[in-house]
Amino acid sequence: MPEIDEVTTATPAGNETFRKTFTIDEPDKTKGVSKVEITADNTYILFLNGQRVGAGNNWQEGTLYDISALLVKGENTVAVE
Repeated sequence: MPEIDEVTTATPAGNETFRKTFTIDEPDKTKGVSKVEITADNTYILFLNGQRVGAGNNWQEGTLYDISALLVKGENTVAVE
């Protein structure tokens, strides 16, 4: 699977899954919320740490998700199918 940072316009047509792992020291739930905004052409399913966050099919408008409750200390992996 390509890392998100490595995706280019040369990605072949069809279904792809992109993953990015990142590390945080400690989720600080007292400082507000952590959010992700996403859209895709044509559809997507968004996962964080193996849990489905949401899905969409409107490439013209992004959707905002609160991911605060899903973040953990240490490694976290976001995936988009």
